[in-house]
Amino acid sequence: MKPAPWWEKSWATKRPVSRRLTNQSLLVADRNDDVSDFSHDSRSINALLPKSIDCHRHLRERPGCNTARQEVLEAINSGKLLVNYIGHGSVEIWSADDLLDDTTASTLSNGTRLPFVPCHDCLNGFFQDVYTQSLAEALLLSKNGGAVAVWALPDWPNPSPKCRWIRMSSGCFSADLL
Repeated sequence: MKPAPWWEKSWATKRPVSRRLTNQSLLVADRNDDVSDFSHDSRSINALLPKSIDCHRHLRERPGCNTARQEVLEAINSGKLLVNYIGHGSVEIWSADDLLDDTTASTLSNGTRLPFVPCHDCLNGFFQDVYTQSLAEALLLSKNGGAVAVWALPDWPNPSPKCRWIRMSSGCFSADLL
């Protein structure tokens, strides 16, 4: 069976949704390294969001946390307005710890509770590869859930434009829009 076209997901989200569902977000930050402080960047995104959004942060500050992947999946499946990821990534994955990948994205079960997913990493939006499906595509095409929209880069951002990218995508959730 083919996945539903993206426009069917978009129209499905036009149905009334409870206030409890529509004001929740998940901010996922990869483990910090010598070059990047993803936890700090995630806190900065949190500061840009309206106070009306109930924010759950998942910061990968603790090395060896085996439950991280499961926690992220459960949070997405519970239904969020926003699921933001900042960290390392590739075409098909979030983090070297594989917090989310294209295969798992296709099995999400959040139904019509579809989040907007900005990905502040490398290559999640690299849709032009004919041999594989990007994580962004997998989230959009997931049969029983996924995302209503994904904002992801198709290349490697350098730090300065990445900061502008973060501010732009976080601005999509201004208090005037909610």
